[in-house]
Amino acid sequence: MENTLDHAREKFLECNWETNIPENDHYGYSTIMQSLQTLAKSMLDTGRTEEHKVLELLSRAASMRLIPSSLNEPFKPIFEDFQMGRRSTIPEDFTAEELSFFEQILDDISESFLKARLADILWLMQKPKDINHGRLVIDAYIGNEIDDQSWQKDINKCLERGARLAI
Repeated sequence: MENTLDHAREKFLECNWETNIPENDHYGYSTIMQSLQTLAKSMLDTGRTEEHKVLELLSRAASMRLIPSSLNEPFKPIFEDFQMGRRSTIPEDFTAEELSFFEQILDDISESFLKARLADILWLMQKPKDINHGRLVIDAYIGNEIDDQSWQKDINKCLERGARLAI
């Protein structure tokens, strides 16, 4: 099992993922998700299916809506169809192996939105809780740059989530 996780980490590192932010675009979780999805599609188009799977997994993690007022359930699906009984990803959907993968790559991620999201998922889902994940969540959330556009999109929610975890 560890070999599979090590292999997934290697595949992630080989992708050399960096966010590509179009000029005049909002930078936040939607940008992170789209950037991961774009690279995942490119990997699939070139036959790199393992890299595609890793990037799609990270894209799913970035896709959730942050509801900072909910301390224990801060992530909601971005899409819900109650009639069909379908929804997009929530933290409980991630397997133990996927959570272990997130933990393995935390130190490899420099992008603060994605680092905060993965650490927050780990903080919520792993039992017992690892205080280092909580600290990492707070540090990553408050490490985001603030500007007029980002404040209204994601930064205010990130700062609120970080503050709620800190108290």
